[in-house]
This record gives sequence, structure tokens and C-alpha cells, in this order.
Amino acid sequence: RIPILQHRKGKAWHEEKPAMDQAILIFDELAPISGSKDTLLKNGFLSQETYVAAMHALWRAMMNLCLDIGNTRLKVALFNENEELVYRSVFAPFTKNNLEQIFADHHIQNAILSSVANHEAFINTFLEKRAFFVQLTHKTPIPITNTYATPKTLGRDRLAVVVGGKVLFPAADILAIDAGTCITYDFLNSENEYLGGAISTGIKMRYRALNLLTEKLPLLEPSKSDKYIGSSTESSIHIGVINGVIYEMEGFISRYIEDYKELTII
Repeated sequence: RIPILQHRKGKAWHEEKPAMDQAILIFDELAPISGSKDTLLKNGFLSQETYVAAMHALWRAMMNLCLDIGNTRLKVALFNENEELVYRSVFAPFTKNNLEQIFADHHIQNAILSSVANHEAFINTFLEKRAFFVQLTHKTPIPITNTYATPKTLGRDRLAVVVGGKVLFPAADILAIDAGTCITYDFLNSENEYLGGAISTGIKMRYRALNLLTEKLPLLEPSKSDKYIGSSTESSIHIGVINGVIYEMEGFISRYIEDYKELTII
């Protein structure tokens, strides 16, 4: 049977030019497998068998694109139909050429964008034309109940991480910790209710604060130390920042476990 394909903006998905270009490539790839053009074509038209085989191959090749725009970097990930990660990369900066190259290298059907920054307009414009596109907002349907008092101001990255936690651990109490520009703590209970969490300064932000808000402390690059007593100004800064983050996380985890004994930590 000819598969029923997703419709978008009044057109069957496979009638749109970008999709047809990709389909033609797969038809060409099928030609040597089929043995001859006689089996591929009948009176100048694709046979139903070839069409179905090609469309199934195209469908299997389709990827789901996830873009996560943070305060510092843009992260890209591609997943196949089995939800397996097949590509990932980090960009800073991210250009239109980068986006065009990703689409040139992969057969992308769906795209979702999570952004906590004022990103370039070309990203949305391009994705709306080339894929079934969703931008994650507080209005996007999700499989959890969002009880946050100010959903409009909730970072999309925080929302995305608890939805991901729900998918991975559907019946668990989840504390998701995300260490980026800021460190965020987000809690989803076993009743699928997102209750909120906490926002703290990130590692590089702590180093910068020590330098910017004092007269003489130097700006250092993050460095881990196994010691807990600093014997110099630089080692004291490293120990204070890195161990401070570790102790903060341990403190939050311990506090949550007091109320949620079977806590799952991401």
C-alpha cells in the first residue's frame, strides 16, 4: 500500500520540493538494487512497488532535529526513527551556513527548537520552510503538568529537561541538574507534576564574579583540585568555586531526598 504521509500547509509532505529532492536521491540509490530501470519504471512512471520501497526507505532515513540555544552556545542533535542519537555538535557562533550544511548532510523531517536567548531570526525562518517545525514555549503540549507560578518566564531548557526526565523515568520523582551558564535544579514528582526548582550561578560566572567584583582577584579558567585547602590565591579560588558547586549540588540532593526517598537524579 502507498503509505499515508504527513500533511503540512495543504500539501502532502512528499509533494514539497525539498522532500522530493531527497526522494529522488533514494530512488537513484535503489536503481542498482532493483536490477534494471525496467523494474524501476513502468511507462515512464515509478511502479507502485518501487514507490513504496523508496518512500519507506526515505521515511526510515528521516531524522528529528533538536536545537538547544543557550546563553553561550547552540547545541544540535539528530535522532533517527528509533530515537537513537546519530549526530550531535556544539556551535558558538551558529551561522546560516551551519544550518544549511546540517540539512544538506541529513534527511530531516521534524525540528524542535528550545531557546533561552534572543537568537537569529534566520533559524526560525529556515526551519519553518524545511521541516515540520515546533518552537518550545509555555504553550507547547507536553506530557506533564506545569505548576510553575510564572510559566512564561520559565526557561525552555528547564522545561525540556524535565520532559526528558519524564520520558526516561515515567514513574519516578526526578531532580534534574543542568550545569551551563547557570546551574538549574528542576523537580518533577512521580505524579508528573513539575513543581519548580532553583537557579544558581554557573562555574564560569563564579570565576568572573570574583574578578569583576573585587580589586585584585585574577580571572582564572576553571580547574579542578583534589585539595580542600588552598595554599595560594589561585588554588583558593579554584577550590572555592569548584568545591562550592559540588557542595551546593550535594546539599540540594540531600534536601530533596529527605522528602523523596526514591529520588532519581539526572
